[in-house]
Amino acid sequence: MDEPSAILAGSELDQLFRIIESLKAQGVTVIYISHRLEEVFRIADEVTVLKDGELVATRPIEELDRATLVEYMVGRPLDEVFPQTKHEQGELVLVADDIATDTILDGVSLELYAGEILGIAGMVGSGRTELARALFGADALTGGSIKLVGKGSATWGSPAQAIGAGLVLVPEDRKAHGLFTTLSVRINVTIPILSTLTRFGVLKRSAEDKVVRGAQKRLSIVMSSADQETQFLSGGNQQKVVLAKWLSTNPAVIILDEPTRGVDVGAKFEIYRLMRQLNDRGIAIVMISSELPEIIGMSDRIMVMNDGRIAGELTREEAGEARIIELATMGAAEASRL
Repeated sequence: MDEPSAILAGSELDQLFRIIESLKAQGVTVIYISHRLEEVFRIADEVTVLKDGELVATRPIEELDRATLVEYMVGRPLDEVFPQTKHEQGELVLVADDIATDTILDGVSLELYAGEILGIAGMVGSGRTELARALFGADALTGGSIKLVGKGSATWGSPAQAIGAGLVLVPEDRKAHGLFTTLSVRINVTIPILSTLTRFGVLKRSAEDKVVRGAQKRLSIVMSSADQETQFLSGGNQQKVVLAKWLSTNPAVIILDEPTRGVDVGAKFEIYRLMRQLNDRGIAIVMISSELPEIIGMSDRIMVMNDGRIAGELTREEAGEARIIELATMGAAEASRL
């Protein structure tokens, strides 16, 4: 079973695990490939770790804990997986005021500051992705407003206008909405900035090569060549290509919707490190994630969504899995009393 839980959650995931237990009881051997460590500890009897095509270790599950398993997978201790930097919160860069859409959003407000990561948590169906789409101009607002403030003051009503204003979105489904999978890495990385790479309508290949080489070096993209089709890259390297594409536009705000979904632990660390480097440059990040350790480990502030609204906001010190789940699952009446 290769990543069978990638698009499952809640009761569907529980049903998958019941099926696996039933197969084991019938004498069927299951090889279960997953990046979700909690699943490994829940169902595995023995764990084999591969890294860069080589065998790292094979151990019975009872001999492992999370920290040891992560260290095998990443090559560094668990406390280094979520890198931290000492940076001051910058100026206000984005304000969403009481925004609503005809999907699920109902009066959402937030402020985003330069050089911070604002984590957005919530259950499936809480409105997290809809918030990302609304901020990006992909879903029309039926109420409220969104604007960049400060030197780059701007508003927008479409993704093209948002990109021009300095806001970009890395979507949760990179294959459907983030990449042209049958086209080359070169095209995917440079397509948002083609107008800057042409002269009298002719593409300057040397300038294009420079952009792609810089992206490959900066994000450690593993590829056979710049002309390799992106569909043949690993999930982690595909995600890096999406990031490289938007970073080439020099954005002020990046929205990351499930930034590490379907990527291995090593690629996760590289993405986390890049996020902190972007923070140090003053770029603001909105990070939507279903993984609570990721939300807690990377966010400077956390907003929890529930039924299309903000159920609560937590500082890094206040954040804990139990508190986030409490806010994410409380009823509308409870949330209204906050």
